[in-house]
Amino acid sequence: MRFDVKMFCNQTYSFDFCMQSIGRDQRIATARGFRDVLIIAVSQNQKQVTNATTTINKIRPKFSGPYGKKRLGLCETKFKEVSGVLQKTLESAKTGCRLSLKEAQKVPRTCIDAMDDCKNTWTLPFNGPDQSNPLAESCFNVMGLSYITSLALRKLLHNRAG
Repeated sequence: MRFDVKMFCNQTYSFDFCMQSIGRDQRIATARGFRDVLIIAVSQNQKQVTNATTTINKIRPKFSGPYGKKRLGLCETKFKEVSGVLQKTLESAKTGCRLSLKEAQKVPRTCIDAMDDCKNTWTLPFNGPDQSNPLAESCFNVMGLSYITSLALRKLLHNRAG
């Protein structure tokens, strides 16, 4: 039976974002359940993190002052943190290794908190004058995919418990 991605995306905070990010992924056509959706969401999120890291390397020369270096450094650290969490989750999902409820709940929260830190470093007064965050779109996408991951994990854990 084919996975109903529209029904799943209707349960997210943004149907359009969900459909654009996982609904267009070719693997969704063969998805059989929440584990497959989890793999798609996490791998899409990993792509966003990779793109953000590439962006950081491209824009680094533009932000060579003390505030820019500090801000990019913090964001780079946060994206690396998210990448590690996503990689562990992806490996667990692909191998069928079960995450504990505690681990599963930690995944999206870690990603969202890390992106909040990256977003906030560009505007908080103790980090220097306000600057436009050049990584805002990446932060938004990682956070959005983290919410989708959270929903997939909740559904997966609910089905396991039921």
